[in-house]
Amino acid sequence: MHAVVRYGIAAAVAVAMVMVMVGGTMATAEADQSSSGCTYSSGSNPANQPAVSSTTPQVNSTYTISAAVLNPNTTVIFSAVGPDGTSVPIGSPVVVADGVGTTASVQWTPTTTGTHRLYAAESGPGWNFTYGPTTCGVAPAGCTYSSGSNPANQPAISSTTPQVNSTYTVSAAVLNPNTTIAFSAVGPDGTSVPIGSPVAVADGVGTTASVQWTPTTTGTHRLYAAESGPGWNFTYGPTTCPVAS
Repeated sequence: MHAVVRYGIAAAVAVAMVMVMVGGTMATAEADQSSSGCTYSSGSNPANQPAVSSTTPQVNSTYTISAAVLNPNTTVIFSAVGPDGTSVPIGSPVVVADGVGTTASVQWTPTTTGTHRLYAAESGPGWNFTYGPTTCGVAPAGCTYSSGSNPANQPAISSTTPQVNSTYTVSAAVLNPNTTIAFSAVGPDGTSVPIGSPVAVADGVGTTASVQWTPTTTGTHRLYAAESGPGWNFTYGPTTCPVAS
């Protein structure tokens, strides 16, 4: 007899700070930011805030970070504050002699998961401005299994890099006779929803049960497969998948 394994996932919320420095004076304002995807401090994307080429970045992938140039004779320095609170430069400073109305950009490869806050600092003779943050939840690369591999009874997915509103096959091995397998997904908000209908298997030990899954939100989803029968039940997982836009 085995015990049921239950998992509770809580949604995480980060607090972002808006920093604008003019001639050494800093003003701050707070805005709630989601821990998944990328959001801007004002809720939209003012041209001077850092823009990211993907709103759902993954660790060890490379993205373009850009910001509008608002003044002549400008140097733009991009930086990222990681989950540990350390600020590191992104690329090299971009010098623009007379590029008002143009865009400066650098390449960014996050090497840690978690919340990163991106800033663009413009400076010139006698002035400086810091714009941001753009807050990004950096997800793990692809789908991962709770044991680090893919035991047959854990939910397997037909793509390790799923995208929102696309459809994938989620499957798991049948380990017992007279089994019903119910698949479910816990989304970024912590809510568990069923995937398809329960699959009843009269005598299918060694076979595979599967359903179709169409994620409708970006962010981290955790997939489970629950097997049950007369007097017993098992829950396997999670298989953790970051869903991209």
